[in-house]
Amino acid sequence: GGGRVQGKARGDAPLQTKDHHIVVAERCRHLDGLDLWQQEGKAGVGPLRLRRCLLQVGAVDVEPVEEVHAAAHGRPVHQRLAIGRGVRRQTATPGGLQRLQCGVAGGLVGEPMQLVKCEGSDLLVPADAEIVIEGTVNFSRRVENLLGEFAGQYGPEDAPMTRVNAITHRNDAMFYSIVAGRHPEHNTLGNVAVYGVQRSITASIREATPEVKDINVRLTPEMGTLAHVVVSIDKHSDTQAKDIIKRIFAADGHIFPVSKITKRVIVVDDDIDVHDPVDVRWAIWNRAATETKFIIIPGVESWELERAAKAGQKSVRIGIDATMDLEDADKLQRPTIPGIDEINLQDYID
Repeated sequence: GGGRVQGKARGDAPLQTKDHHIVVAERCRHLDGLDLWQQEGKAGVGPLRLRRCLLQVGAVDVEPVEEVHAAAHGRPVHQRLAIGRGVRRQTATPGGLQRLQCGVAGGLVGEPMQLVKCEGSDLLVPADAEIVIEGTVNFSRRVENLLGEFAGQYGPEDAPMTRVNAITHRNDAMFYSIVAGRHPEHNTLGNVAVYGVQRSITASIREATPEVKDINVRLTPEMGTLAHVVVSIDKHSDTQAKDIIKRIFAADGHIFPVSKITKRVIVVDDDIDVHDPVDVRWAIWNRAATETKFIIIPGVESWELERAAKAGQKSVRIGIDATMDLEDADKLQRPTIPGIDEINLQDYID
């Protein structure tokens, strides 16, 4: 997973893969590569994980749109994997579920992406790449393997095969990789990649429940692979929170249905800071006194990254009404200290 590929330097004749046995990624690692692809003369760019390359074939991740296009038009998808380039560009490329164009990626990092032609085609790759692997994706052949995701679990995956046509590299090329699982570099890329999902969930909740005051969609590795949603309300009835929970889980989500990507929905009063996990936990365990405040929804279709899901990729969803019951509102008020926010302890310490 971390060595160097020996052969011709980029700019000379490409290194052909015939009779070579190349292992570019092991189970415990992901390849740190920038994927460039081409369909009908249009090129795009995005992050790619290459799992295994044996002789002339390898398993690669691809976007569903690429596979649909190949099936509809009967044409192969040509991919070029550029290994090793600027860290800022690496962070920029997974900024959404759709492929970012090269110009957008360059704009995000504040400088143009310098490109050069591949050896085997006119497709362009970053000029600062350490290694370039050129190949053609065969969607009729797939391989199964284990993949370590950013939330910290292995799980079965399958991917189409790619025939490696050429490999070129610098004379002193370094092989870049990231450590899979809950490690800083993988978590950083994972957080950037799911940012668009968080925004889509938030937008869907706003549409489905316009009365909510504030929303926090937490989709971070320490909370697992699924989102945890907290919303605050100005409560008017004891049935209001449950109704909101049901509407949130039923929302379309734009990218994913909210129920598919969200594990838990918590509703709190508007005196709770939805962005403060400590404040939210305080509300749950101080304002939910009976079993009726908890909603269990079994057998919901879940995101493929929830490895604990059972047959049919089904798992449970949880709703929590962490609001005060109206009859208890007077005795559950939080203490308030007038002027506390204006006090600076430094003014009273010598």
